[in-house]
Amino acid sequence: MNVNQDIIAFKYAHAFYNLYGDDLSEQDFWYIRSAASSLKYVPGVLFFLTLVGIEMDTRKKMIQLLLKKLKLPETFLRLIELLMQHKRIGLLPQVLHACVDIYQEKNRALLFTMTTPIPVSSDDDKKEIESFLQRLSGCHILAEYTIDKKLIAGMRALNKNYLWEYSIESKMWAITNSLVESIGIKDGNQTY
Repeated sequence: MNVNQDIIAFKYAHAFYNLYGDDLSEQDFWYIRSAASSLKYVPGVLFFLTLVGIEMDTRKKMIQLLLKKLKLPETFLRLIELLMQHKRIGLLPQVLHACVDIYQEKNRALLFTMTTPIPVSSDDDKKEIESFLQRLSGCHILAEYTIDKKLIAGMRALNKNYLWEYSIESKMWAITNSLVESIGIKDGNQTY
């Protein structure tokens, strides 16, 4: 990833957030995050907005259709038009990722991926997990839940800066590491 492009994308995101950030809800956060990922892995979608010879009305309809498909608020119309005007529409996924980061910063929120061996289906259980992490971090918790049967039992909460884990898998790793250290094995070689 190009550092200069990241800086430029962050500036577009910051300008957008300064104008429209107060209007964004937590649900919008999830839609923006999803749109950023979708556009990152399917960049051809943005190619159609760069084609020459398409009238502005048609482009606007294409953008509105894209916004509807990605469930992005109408406020993103102006951002996309600006990126097109500056011939930087390819930065849209990075700008959206930057918007996600700015949202978290401005709302004192942390995005965690909660991994469990079985689905957490009860809203009460989810609230309890999230309030536990909120007490630990002092921040609002934005949580997405995934399943990993290798955990056997327990839970892992991971974000880009923090890891909290209490699972059978982590206990097994701790025991293995303890045994390896106690018998003096380093880099696959036994030391005496």
